[in-house]
Amino acid sequence: MLQIDGLRGFAVTPDDVFDVFMLPRNPGVQVLSNAESKTNQPPILDRFKSDYVIFPGVLFSCLENALKDKFPNGGDDFIRIFILYAFLSFLDPSPNQLVITKYLKSLEVIQEISKFDWCSFILDKLCESIKRYKTGISKVVGGCVLLLQILYFHRLKWQGIAEPSTLPLLKHWTMKKVSDRCSQELAAGKYGSGELVVNTYPISLNGVVSEKVSEGVGSKEKDCRQKVRLEVDEKFKDMEEFFISL
Repeated sequence: MLQIDGLRGFAVTPDDVFDVFMLPRNPGVQVLSNAESKTNQPPILDRFKSDYVIFPGVLFSCLENALKDKFPNGGDDFIRIFILYAFLSFLDPSPNQLVITKYLKSLEVIQEISKFDWCSFILDKLCESIKRYKTGISKVVGGCVLLLQILYFHRLKWQGIAEPSTLPLLKHWTMKKVSDRCSQELAAGKYGSGELVVNTYPISLNGVVSEKVSEGVGSKEKDCRQKVRLEVDEKFKDMEEFFISL
């Protein structure tokens, strides 16, 4: 439960994670760790250590260097390293910015990556981090705090204006827009002011995507669950081409 004030709040579910990032959401298919490998260490790990100087204890700048210099034509390793980079950057960041390879097992077979429940994985890691912080085990809140920020912005109408609800919700935000929203709420005297949107989200759970019409005069709704799932699969297949073109 994300508590806004003493009276209002809303539950955060894997479907909310899907709304924000449109990552694969396959309930019951858990992300694998290296410990679940029969060899206790996937063969790919040794190769990654030697080819890309990636191992626990190395700052994730080595991932940036690999993405910049080693994959002019993309390839499977580009996808694997990009996913590691995305997780370490904001999906499941490490406070000490060290490369975490224990989930490399789930990236061994490219065609299998989109079959795991990455949404539940991200939410579970965030909850674990918050629990560690509340119990005093950790001095910082790790995990995907960005998820909570985006959900807060969309669930709370600021100055009576609802944010666009087309997926993924992340696409509607820039660093400047986030900074402006925070500054405006702070200037108003406190966070949490505004009307709580209770029936719209999660978009994917409701089975519709609302496409905002200017001035909010109306909306066009369509069944989207199967469509967005297909889009996610395609995004994973085309990931390397997309990012190489940036």
